[in-house]
Amino acid sequence: MAGQEDWVSETMAKLSTLVTMPKNSEKFLRRPPVWFVHTVITEVMKATDFADGLYSDEECRSSYLVDRETKRRFVHKAVKCVSFALDEELDVSVSKVLAGLEGNKTSAFFLKLHHAAVTCSRARSADAVDRVRAWEATGDVEATDAATCSTAPSSPAGSALAKHNSRTRLNDAL
Repeated sequence: MAGQEDWVSETMAKLSTLVTMPKNSEKFLRRPPVWFVHTVITEVMKATDFADGLYSDEECRSSYLVDRETKRRFVHKAVKCVSFALDEELDVSVSKVLAGLEGNKTSAFFLKLHHAAVTCSRARSADAVDRVRAWEATGDVEATDAATCSTAPSSPAGSALAKHNSRTRLNDAL
């Protein structure tokens, strides 16, 4: 239980430097509801201008999250953007975030979001947003494994390998 308290405390401490945490944040970090994830993502982005332009005004409203697909797309875009901005693969499952499972990994994602928001230059953030938009335009949003969110390497050969690996993980999950 002490290990769990450590990641909850660390996440609350880091996020509270950028946003006002709602009451019961400890409970929400252990099993984060989608509205809480949405609020953390949008508030961090507003406070720092990180990933400016990633979402439309409509997507930033909690009323946008009406069905599983819009929720999945919202979280997936944020994970991809942070991953691209930090140039590293993130160990977070979008489907488990949506289910409120693996709060420790969702909290780890929040810490990566915080890190990207406070350390990435405006140019790097803009590049990450452009890469997410390019990723969306290719239609890979639908083909990407919902269970694992990873970024493809920059090279075309690496990109093909990443697509293959992503589809392999998806097929293995089915």
